[in-house]
Amino acid sequence: SVSPAARARFQRVPVENLMAPLALLYLAFLLPSWRTDTLSILLPGSLQAGLRAGFNPQFFPELSGIVTLFSRSTLTAGSLWVHLLAVNLFLAHRILAEGVRERVPTLHSLLVCAASAPMAYLCHLLTKQVWRRFARGRGDGEGGYTIFRF
Repeated sequence: SVSPAARARFQRVPVENLMAPLALLYLAFLLPSWRTDTLSILLPGSLQAGLRAGFNPQFFPELSGIVTLFSRSTLTAGSLWVHLLAVNLFLAHRILAEGVRERVPTLHSLLVCAASAPMAYLCHLLTKQVWRRFARGRGDGEGGYTIFRF
């Protein structure tokens, strides 16, 4: 099972403390690269066309606009990288929290999260299902695992 000390250490680090520095870094990259046409490239469309003739949704990002936007400058590409890093970190925090709470192994999912958060979450969901079946098959109903200190 997870040691109480490990559980207490994890619960003392709120996700906000992890995300705040990334949010500041994101703004540091994004603000200098912002131009007057940035929003219109990212979200093309018009409000008048959207309100005309019933439901006509506007402002959906298009791939060509995203490519144009992020190929403009290194700062804009850097803001995309920090954005993806923040998403990966947020999901890694969630995976770890669920793993500690439900006593499911998470190391492999966290390693995948370094590359792709959506794939890591799918990996984590699969692990939870397999772990529950394994615990049920053992008959102990605990489903826990032991953390060894090295």
